[in-house]
Amino acid sequence: MGDLKAVLSALQGAKGGDREIDCLIYEWLHPEFTPAMRGTYYGEFTGEYFHEEEGVFHAPDYTDPVAGPGLCLALVAEKLPEHTYLIGRGKTRPEEPLHGVFFSPDGSMKAGSEGSDWPVEVEHESLPICILTALFSALFALHEGGPTNG
Repeated sequence: MGDLKAVLSALQGAKGGDREIDCLIYEWLHPEFTPAMRGTYYGEFTGEYFHEEEGVFHAPDYTDPVAGPGLCLALVAEKLPEHTYLIGRGKTRPEEPLHGVFFSPDGSMKAGSEGSDWPVEVEHESLPICILTALFSALFALHEGGPTNG
């Protein structure tokens, strides 16, 4: 698979919907697609990939505020089927981000609870970015053996 750390780094710096991030995720999931195969329109990534033998493929709009949440939750179900997660919405303080996502490998929903090796907790204004950052932080923790709270 592609570079997990590059995907996580891009997500941690994201402000909202971003086709380049969609492409990074797609390339991580499908290593047969590379940046050299990406289509552009006036210098912007379109999310389309041109394969000489197979035709044109479209990277899902993971970071899109409307289509993204469902795509992101499908990725969570596929990549972390045994993990517990909680998605919250709402601000308790004006400066607080609107969305929060928490992942736990042991079913404990309390951050730092006993028995929880690496709870992942992420907050962001964009729900898809929040879900994806939590997901890729959890995947990175699984591969690297430690927590990386977004």
